[in-house]
Formats: sequence, C-alpha cells, structure tokens
Amino acid sequence: MPRQLGGAIATPASHPATNGDIIWVRVTNTATGCYKIGSFKVVINPSLSFPHVEYSLCDEALPNDGYTVFDLTTQIGNLTGNLPGHSVAFYTLGGTLIDPANAYTNQSPGVETLNVVITNTATTCESRTTLTIRVEPLPNPRRDPEDIEACDNGTPGDGIAEGVDLTVRETYIRNNTNPASVKFYYYTDENQAIADGIQGTTYPNAIADPTDYDGPSGTIYVLMTTNANRPGEEMLRAGTLRADRAPASGACQPDPRLYCLRRGCHAYLHAEQPQP
Repeated sequence: MPRQLGGAIATPASHPATNGDIIWVRVTNTATGCYKIGSFKVVINPSLSFPHVEYSLCDEALPNDGYTVFDLTTQIGNLTGNLPGHSVAFYTLGGTLIDPANAYTNQSPGVETLNVVITNTATTCESRTTLTIRVEPLPNPRRDPEDIEACDNGTPGDGIAEGVDLTVRETYIRNNTNPASVKFYYYTDENQAIADGIQGTTYPNAIADPTDYDGPSGTIYVLMTTNANRPGEEMLRAGTLRADRAPASGACQPDPRLYCLRRGCHAYLHAEQPQP
C-alpha cells in the first residue's frame, strides 16, 4: 500500500502559478509503491496589448447606403504595429470568423465594430482587440451653381481678373452637407485636380487662396472632399461651375456639359468659362 504524501497541490488542474515557479512531480506505481521524482519550470509568456484601430472607406455610389467592401487585411500592420511572428483573425461581434478577410461587406450600415484575435505563432498565446470599420458618405454636391462673373479691373485689356472669390458658391454646392465634414479645393488644371483627388491627403496643387484669385478667363476645377481617412475609394462626380472672369460686356452662358469619372471620396465639379 503506497503511503499518502502530504503537501501535494490539491488542484493541479487550476493551480495559481507565477512565472518562474518550480513544480515538483512524484510519479508512483500504485501496485509496487515505487516512484520517481522530477520537476518542471513554469514559464508564463506575457500578454501583449494591441491598440483599437479605425478603418474608413467611402460609400460605393450615390445614393449613400452605408455599405461597402473592406479589405480587412490592409489593417494587419496597424493592429500589430508590424510585429513579426503574429497571425491575425477577424470575427464579428457574434463570434463568426470572417473568411475571406480581404472582401468583407459591413453588416451594419455606416459603422460596425469587429473583434480581432492576434496570435503569437511561436507560443500560441492570444491577445484581443477591436477594429471599427466605417463607411463615409460620398459628397453629393449640387451640380448647377450660378456662374461667377468678374471684370478685368486691373491692367486694361490683359484679360486678367483680380481678387476673384471662387468660394462664393460653396454653400449652394455643398447641398446641406455639414460644412465641418467637407472641404473644397480649386484648380486651373484638370490633371492636377484629378491627381490631388487620388492622392487625397495634402492637395499640393490646389489654388493657395481661392478667396483672392487672379487669373484669366478659363476653366476652374473644384474638388469637394469628405473627411474619410482612406482616400482612393471615393466617387468622382462631375457638375458644372462657371467662373467667368471676363469684361463686364462679356455674356455669361452656362455650359450644359456634364460628365462622370471614377477616381479616388471626392465630388468633382468642372467649370467651363468662355473667352471674352
């Protein structure tokens, strides 16, 4: 009959160990009473803390419905801080694995929060965080603003209008959109307007002060942008804006041409101006 040992851990399946503890183990043959003693060291890998991340894209088309397709894998670096040796899995709040994660359509319109499990591939330890995905509405500008007219009041006959405020139609163009949620950028070159719309962060080619613009009769291009933090997924829509900087005798006739392009969440307004 093997003798009973005192001091044994009463609940080895749920022992509150700490990192570095030495656990001694006695294995006994219940028939003969022979035993062997060994030990092991408790190693507790620290749990890492990963930040909550927000990921915004623009709605796919007007009218805004609050849905679009997200490539969640583009946020892995933001979630892990590019820490190597970790895998990432995305889940709905109901616990459903999102697979594939590179083509997920949000299930709740506008804003949805997802659970994220980040696993250390060497230790299999898991950390958890959340990812909020957000569908930003496309700007929906009015496309028939009144012309802007200015006279050549500087050097006679040079065709240059001075001090033109190109922003005077913004309230109308904005179409009741909250002014805090949109910005306007103005251009004299269409390719630069399109390039800035695709780049979507600094708008380096925009007219520096559109409230005090000097220029000849020509074409003005307007980008109306939302505050989405993910440029390049926006709808570029076109309307007409005429800024006729001609002599007072010049007649202002609206240009009816409209056209649409797809580019990066910008509304694109084209302005054709007649020559004096």
